[in-house]
Amino acid sequence: MLTGFLLRTLIMTYIKSKYNLLIEKYDEGVLVFNTITTALLLIPHSYWKVDSFVGEFTEDWKILVGAGIWVENNTNEYEMLHSLLVSKKRIGDDIVNVTIVPTYRCNMKCVYCFQVDENEIIMNDLLAYRILEACQLLVSRHKGIQLTWFGGEPLLGLKILRIISEGLISFCEKNEKRYFASLVTNGTLITDSVADELVKLRISQIQVTLDGLNHDKTRKMKNGESSYSLIVSNLQKIVDKFTVVLRSNVSTDNIQSIHSMIDSLMKMDSLRNKVFFSFYPVTGFEGKGAKGEGFCRYMDLPTYSEALCELAKHVLKYQSVSFLTNLNISSSTIPCEAIYKDTVCFDSYGDVYKCALSMQNHEVSIGNITNNTIDEILDNGDQNGWLTFVWDSSCQDCVFLPLCHSGCIYRRRISGERKCTIEKQTCNSLLKVLYEQRNDYK
Repeated sequence: MLTGFLLRTLIMTYIKSKYNLLIEKYDEGVLVFNTITTALLLIPHSYWKVDSFVGEFTEDWKILVGAGIWVENNTNEYEMLHSLLVSKKRIGDDIVNVTIVPTYRCNMKCVYCFQVDENEIIMNDLLAYRILEACQLLVSRHKGIQLTWFGGEPLLGLKILRIISEGLISFCEKNEKRYFASLVTNGTLITDSVADELVKLRISQIQVTLDGLNHDKTRKMKNGESSYSLIVSNLQKIVDKFTVVLRSNVSTDNIQSIHSMIDSLMKMDSLRNKVFFSFYPVTGFEGKGAKGEGFCRYMDLPTYSEALCELAKHVLKYQSVSFLTNLNISSSTIPCEAIYKDTVCFDSYGDVYKCALSMQNHEVSIGNITNNTIDEILDNGDQNGWLTFVWDSSCQDCVFLPLCHSGCIYRRRISGERKCTIEKQTCNSLLKVLYEQRNDYK
């Protein structure tokens, strides 16, 4: 009797995770997403109605526990997440993230752009070599580097890309470090020769923006010429050489235009099943204003969520889910790379920032590489407040915490308020689209 009693007490009790998100109820069961493990499972009603269970595992229960949808009853999931966050902040990442803006200058004048580009300089060679030296030091204490070229229009500073890229590639090869590079560009300057050079500079991913068939109403060339046809032509030149992400900024005015653009592009054999789509709403941004008005009304998040689902379904008529970046919903132990000590963004003046969104806001800059070494900048206390990130106390019991992490750090800093991420608004509906597409649900 005593032995039997001891065995029963050693059998663990399991309860539902506090980070389960109920997506939809179907006749066959309940669609549940766990925001820690990102497991998405259709669970039979007979299982889901069980709040806790004690006993030996069946194969089904093993799957549910393995997916994190049921956890041991003594598991403090919040403390587990918090410990991972603290550990990740202390240890850092294997790959150091560096963003470089060779110029804020641009050959376009998009009505919603918040960046100042009038009379902007292009980075000089001396500064480029100083940034190269800083990047070499950073990558020397990591296993590799993820380099992002941003702007402005970075291809206006192609010489700077060449100087820094060639130096870093050589350094990484000699020191057996991994090297990854991506480019965010408006796509208008990618000639055949530029594309060939970007291949040599080991750019692997290029993001280009197209805002629908009415693209020219929001993304205007400064000389007044159309950019849409030129960009589409350039996309066809590069799609077999790079991973191409096509971003569309969605407003209340261009939703149907984007649907029409998807049809137009996917009818081209040269682009279908080769281009990744990414959609993002045009919204106001604290502390920075748009350059123009007119055909670009801001979109509230509930409206965007509905529009995003329809856009996702439209893309999925032509391509698999892997070609829609919005459906790549993943959790993380950190809100973004800015909380890592070595994450940096350099601009054309040598100013150093932690986040690309924060660039040109000198109040949050952490230094200038022309005045100090990179270690002097990074070792300066809490890096102007960037390393003191903590979750908002009100988020402790929120099911979205592993995805949202109390929202964008920069937005919290400049607004003084917690700003939930867009994904909190769109997650449920997108996951339903993902499940039904994968299972051809009728």
